[in-house]
Amino acid sequence: MRTDIERLDRNKPPPGYELTQLDDGMWWWGETSEWLDGTSYEDRSAALAAARAYYQARNDPPGMFTIKGLTCWTWGDAMHENGRCDDQVEARAAAWRWYWRRKDAWDKTMEVARAAFGKTLADTVSAEPVGAALWPDILTWSDEKMASYEAQVATAAWKHAHG
Repeated sequence: MRTDIERLDRNKPPPGYELTQLDDGMWWWGETSEWLDGTSYEDRSAALAAARAYYQARNDPPGMFTIKGLTCWTWGDAMHENGRCDDQVEARAAAWRWYWRRKDAWDKTMEVARAAFGKTLADTVSAEPVGAALWPDILTWSDEKMASYEAQVATAAWKHAHG
């Protein structure tokens, strides 16, 4: 199984993209070599959202590839399928929803761990087999397994916050 699947950060530009604030305070985004949409944005979050939408429409999530008719990704020699899609745009959008739901659960796990232990599992991932297995294995989890896990993480967060 591949263990090198990148965990993207929604608060940063997509891979190969950058945001720049102009002298007038407006924001532009684009690939490192060129500005892509020619639009300037009043705030960083709007420019970041535009860059992310542009990137996601043209790129598959890390560790996944999409083809018309289905969404699939590879883990070594295995291919997993998740639903049928009528076109590439739909397949890619479904893949990104799948990726971000699982990445968001990973982030919430890190938040709960930080609150409970004063550090994140990512700090000890090389020494913690369970932490190491969560990513990227979480990308293979069914929606049913995700719902159960998300409920467990929410319960842990609530218990920690309310002692």
